[in-house]
Amino acid sequence: MVECALRAMLYIAQNTLNGEKVDLREIAEAIDSPKVQLSKTLKVLIKKNLLQCSKDNYHEYYLDERSLKTSLADVVKAIDHNLFSLIGDFKLLPLSQEHIFSLDNQWQNIRNEMLKMLEDAKLDSMGHQLNKEMFYLRS
Repeated sequence: MVECALRAMLYIAQNTLNGEKVDLREIAEAIDSPKVQLSKTLKVLIKKNLLQCSKDNYHEYYLDERSLKTSLADVVKAIDHNLFSLIGDFKLLPLSQEHIFSLDNQWQNIRNEMLKMLEDAKLDSMGHQLNKEMFYLRS
């Protein structure tokens, strides 16, 4: 569900930056996601005020100025706050404080880099990169 949310938000950001709103069908096709799962995911993002939906009959999705400044970390937290606990501390119990395992330190570095990357990546800058075809949403 996290991957679906990230891909959907990036697609919506890209289209918002182009002045367009997108409907559920279009998003599902673009990111290759089942509509039912996508619909549930988008409802969560709307409830968390990360995503906007037009109130007309078409239910088109877009991002306002505040939402465009949302980090990927905020999207991940909105969908699965426990994901961050999974990449939390990896602890092996040392025999003493003087013998802390190097794996613990390596894991902390990896986790910190991953969290920083997600916090630094904003939807608007990622949307601009998509518009420049610097990467694609489909696998």
